[in-house]
Amino acid sequence: MKAHLKSQQQPFIDAFLIHQRPYLEKKWIVHLFTAEHGLLPSITHQSKKKRELLQLFNPLSCQVLVRGQMSQLKQVEGSQCIAPLHGNYVFAGLYINELVYKLCQANQASPELFSLYQACIKQLSLRQDLALIVRTFEYHLQNLLGYSPNYEIIHDHDASWFSFDNERGLKPSVTASSQRYAREHLLSLAEGKLDTPEVQSISKHIFARVLKQLLGEKSLFISQMLPKSI
Repeated sequence: MKAHLKSQQQPFIDAFLIHQRPYLEKKWIVHLFTAEHGLLPSITHQSKKKRELLQLFNPLSCQVLVRGQMSQLKQVEGSQCIAPLHGNYVFAGLYINELVYKLCQANQASPELFSLYQACIKQLSLRQDLALIVRTFEYHLQNLLGYSPNYEIIHDHDASWFSFDNERGLKPSVTASSQRYAREHLLSLAEGKLDTPEVQSISKHIFARVLKQLLGEKSLFISQMLPKSI
């Protein structure tokens, strides 16, 4: 009786479904993404209503009994309606979900990251500039998680070109190379101005290097399905 009352007293929180898999008979393990708890692994009994609502990119309102390593998802409601994703926007959304799933720690509040994700999904649903959406999410994700390069190095040197490696970060480049970046483009990147193809290309390359260092040789599955234009 006390457990039932405790469940009823749990507030509903905004969430998105990031990943799910079957567990035992008629149960599922779902990974929800929330502002209050970050990535929230939860177990739930499946029902027709939950199956209909627990869809990727669908804004949710969830009642969760938060516990240690595995919480319990009690109830799910629809939060708001957004247009479904189509075509390459679906692959971009899956890529972003995989980044959240593999890089974010469970049970760690992430209000800024949740707001970033929320805005990203809305932009995808509105079919806005796809490359810009993805690059912006990657850029702010690595900043919020503490993996961003130290852009102050640009101001410490008067070099016109820089290179990047995971060990030393950004450094002045004195040799011609396809893997070097113009000073003005890096300055734009440092300020989060990703509205030109040149800056987006640099941001994409640096993030890929950081991602490889974090995940080792394990590449993101969905990234192999993204069109080359992204």
